[in-house]
Amino acid sequence: MIDFVEVLITTKRNTDRNAVRRWVAECIGESSIWCKQVDGSKNSACQFRVSIYDPTVSLLMRLDKRIADSPAGLARSIEISELEISVDFYSRSGSDEERLAMFGILQRTLLPATSMWEQKRMHPRFTWGKQKNETRFLLPRSRSGTLHHSLPDSPYLDSTVYYGEENSDWEIRVQNKVADQRRDTDARTLNRHEKRARIEVTLAGDRLTALKLKTLGDLDRVSFTTVQGEFFHFALPTFTESAFHPQLQSAEDELNRREREQFRGGGVACLERLRSAKKQWLQTVPTRMTGMKISHLQQLRNHLRAKGIALKDRRAGRGLRGTTVAYAELNDMVRSALRDLERRIKGGEKRS
Repeated sequence: MIDFVEVLITTKRNTDRNAVRRWVAECIGESSIWCKQVDGSKNSACQFRVSIYDPTVSLLMRLDKRIADSPAGLARSIEISELEISVDFYSRSGSDEERLAMFGILQRTLLPATSMWEQKRMHPRFTWGKQKNETRFLLPRSRSGTLHHSLPDSPYLDSTVYYGEENSDWEIRVQNKVADQRRDTDARTLNRHEKRARIEVTLAGDRLTALKLKTLGDLDRVSFTTVQGEFFHFALPTFTESAFHPQLQSAEDELNRREREQFRGGGVACLERLRSAKKQWLQTVPTRMTGMKISHLQQLRNHLRAKGIALKDRRAGRGLRGTTVAYAELNDMVRSALRDLERRIKGGEKRS
């Protein structure tokens, strides 16, 4: 569903934000609406940023005409500045155990194609409150911001897991949704059959441009399934069963043990980060080494060759998904939900 949309309304004549909010409410109904003026004086402006929660998309697409027919008029088509798409997973029985298990599966198997390790603010993290000390990163870091590859911190079951940077072009959230809260309002506790595991993807800026989603009129032309590979992709880890040489089996077993612990704590995202860092380290040349300038990997090859052992490469994992395989069942469920969203928008159904 489309859980949230933020639009930019530009009127021909100055008006106040309360009037704009009233016109929006008259068009789409009394959903949660938050309106802020962008320019002008304290009580009058021509540009307004309007946030709408749980919008009825078929009514939302009539908003241009409603504002154009108002006393203020519409200077240009209403633009979308931010959009949130969510996919919900409900327990058939409504049990807490099944919902919590689904939350754990979503968090551990989510593997976005887009990079989330380039900057500190993008690193996967989880929060269970609004205070600074109520947020932890999945992979521990030093004070300088350097990632440690020790065991990840497993998210609490009542936390929200974040991927990407807040207020950027994209952000992903995975949560065990037991309450509903809108901006500046008290949270409403959900009843048993409303509670669910949820993944939310917020898109803005260049990400909306890539979708060719600029105005409200573009909603019935966009293909939401195109965002699945980048933001809604789920994957399963792979592990080697045996070493390529009997003498190295104990080392292989220890490596597998550590990698399984990485997956249990931080999921495939942290596991692939560990494997990527290891690959980069093997390709680097020690800074203190004298004589021949060869990489750690070549040193290992030479050492094993001297013992009569030829080093065979492990799984290549050169693609965006590294050494994982697609979690087909879960990906199919998400694809079906996104296609259903497209059908309902194009068919003019009331719920988004």
